[in-house]
Amino acid sequence: MLGSRSAAIRLLPGLNERRMGVLEGRTKADIIGSWGNRPRKHWRDDPRAVPPGGESIEEVAERVLAVWHGQINADLCAGGTALVVAHHGPLRAILEHLDQDVGPIGNGQLIPLRGGQCCADTYIGPTSRRARRDRLTR
Repeated sequence: MLGSRSAAIRLLPGLNERRMGVLEGRTKADIIGSWGNRPRKHWRDDPRAVPPGGESIEEVAERVLAVWHGQINADLCAGGTALVVAHHGPLRAILEHLDQDVGPIGNGQLIPLRGGQCCADTYIGPTSRRARRDRLTR
């Protein structure tokens, strides 16, 4: 992995996707049928909205950034390398924290970051907003 046979694999539960509570496993049509489209959009779009039994987007960001600062960024600042594999919600929280221009995040997308300069908040890649948006939507 990444040119090293000794790369450690760590499962970090703090990077799990958003908990959706009673909405988990339900289809969009079922949710709309039970609660309507307005609450569904509210839970999806409002960072403070909490689906019944779930967590808000803000709560996800707090959880994810605790892992970022406590483990991932600490490793990067020590000169290490990290490959973060997660759902788009946790990745979006990290990228927004790093003040990246975040567009849609697609499946199988690679978004490289470089460490070594605490804090590891250096973006590698095109710097123009359009170039970043185009890269993020491919």
